[in-house]
Parts: sequence; C-alpha cells; structure tokens
Amino acid sequence: MKKFITILSCAAMVLSVAGCGGTQSESAETETESGLTKITVADNPFIGAAPLYVAADKGIFEKYGLDVEIASFDDPSQCLSALISGNVDISGSTLDSVVIIADQYRDRYPQVVSIRDDSAGADGIVAKNGIETVADLKGKTVGVAVNQTTHFLLQQALDQAGISEDDLTLIDMTSSDAGVSFISGNLDAAVTWEPYLSNAAEAGVGKMIFSSADAPGSIMDVIVVSQETAEEKPAWVGEFLKALDEANEFIADEETRDEAMEITAEHLDISKEEAEAMLPTVKLYSTSEAAEALGDGGLARNTVEKISDFYVEKDVISDTVDAADILNTSFLEADTSQE
Repeated sequence: MKKFITILSCAAMVLSVAGCGGTQSESAETETESGLTKITVADNPFIGAAPLYVAADKGIFEKYGLDVEIASFDDPSQCLSALISGNVDISGSTLDSVVIIADQYRDRYPQVVSIRDDSAGADGIVAKNGIETVADLKGKTVGVAVNQTTHFLLQQALDQAGISEDDLTLIDMTSSDAGVSFISGNLDAAVTWEPYLSNAAEAGVGKMIFSSADAPGSIMDVIVVSQETAEEKPAWVGEFLKALDEANEFIADEETRDEAMEITAEHLDISKEEAEAMLPTVKLYSTSEAAEALGDGGLARNTVEKISDFYVEKDVISDTVDAADILNTSFLEADTSQE
C-alpha cells in the first residue's frame, strides 16, 4: 500500500528523537515574514497522503494562512515519535500506531483530530491458486508482519472465517517481503499491499481472497497532534484540516483530478497512471465523515477497541487504551458547526 521514501534530513530528525524520550519540546510552529504560520507535518508517503501533496503544491495551505513543510518518514511510528518529541507540529499515522504509542505515553496521550483515509482494498491476503477462501488457509504457510497492522487485518479475516491463527503457520516478515516471497512461490499466502496484490494476479500465481474493503476501519490513517497542542487549541489545526478538505475536493473534481494525480505521482516517485490505479483502493475522508467516524459509536471508536484488545493479547501493549483518551473531535466539531 505504501511506497516508502526516505529523506536524509528526516533521518537526522529521527535520530534526534532519541526513541521518543524526553519531554515535549517547544513547538516548531512559528510565524513567517509573510504572516503565515509555519508548521511541520510528519508523514510516510503513500496514496492516502494525496490531499497533503495537493494542498502543498497548489497553494491551498497558504490560502488558510499556513506555510507547511512535509517531513517524510518510512514508518508511521517514526512520525509519531517525532510528534511526541516536539520535532514536528502534526503527524499522519495509522490508528493502530497511535494505540501502541498511547500505551507508552499515558501521561500525555497523542490526540487523533481527524481521519484522512481508510484502506479500501489497498491491503489484503493473496493466496495460491486453488485456495478459494480464508477458511482454506488451514494448514497453510502465511507470510505476515507479526504484531503489526497487517497482522491485525489477518485477524479480522480469520474471525470472519471462524478459524484461528493457530490453524496456520505464520512466517514473520515485512509486508513487502511477504508479497515478494509469495510471488516467488515460497508461501501459500501473504498478507501484503499494493502493488504486490495486483502483481500476484498479473503473474498468474494467485489471487486476493480477502481485502481491507472486507473489514472497514482495520487500516485507518489518521491526523494526530500532541496532547499539549490539543489543549492549547491553536487556530492553525482547524485551518490545516480545512485545507485538506479543499484538497479532497480538488482530487474528487473530474476537471482537476488529472492534475492532482500528477502532483501525487511526483511526490511518490511513480507514474500518474500508477497513482490513478491506487486512488480507488483508499477512501478519503471529508471533515463531516471524519467527525462521524470519531464520534460516539463511530467506526474509529469501535476500531480502537478491537485494536487495543488485539495488541493486549499479543503483549504489544500493557493494557487496553480507551478510545475517549485518544480520539478528539473538538477541532472537527468547530469546523462542521460553521458549515
């Protein structure tokens, strides 16, 4: 799902984080000579970040009074590490990564202020020809990144099929390695992401038997600020979310979608055609949709409970994390009340 890009300056930033230790440093937020509020956003490049790229390249952030610098990392947890340490002002990340780091920092929970996208087929389980359903994975060898996002997706598939991971032989490997190994014929199945899902089908070695579209919310990308920022409620957070909303409209508009995909492709170092093919595999959230998902009874609230229980069972976190402690709708409520 995610084509990773490592930027040298960001690698240096990770080193300065020192494993997320220390106290929250002074915010990087400043005001430029032009009167814009300068903020730094941490993210890991993939198709769901298209609104961020469009807002940056089309001057949308400036329209909302922001000078935005994008710091690219190769892992969602690194983005959160930079945020907790005060090296960036706002971060993109996965919801499960937020749950994990929230367990480590219960005295200052990171705050999810919006949902950017939900995987809708960009991640899934690909299996050899002859394996038709998830239930058919019994006794088979499956490659998966154990105790990580795709492992949680596998668990949703197994729950729906009524079987246990004890019925499988799991091989711990990264999602990319799992895709490559499957295509090479070394696994019966793999939990991986695009382009490996499509590549496997095109090579004729297998097909997808379960995708993130079958388990909405399982792989959700969110926008996060520190607890200190959430408490201070600076105006720039709301303006940042409004800018992303406008960028979403730019992407959705048939007249401007081509340009949006060109911008996104350049940031991801892929072709425009590849970006266009990836776009339908994620659901981009509007402000109103994000507010509903983060609110009481919403998809994100239910997903936090499932993620939390899963990671407690796997001894990844010490205790369950309450969705109310990390999901913050205050900025979205302010935006929707003005609509």
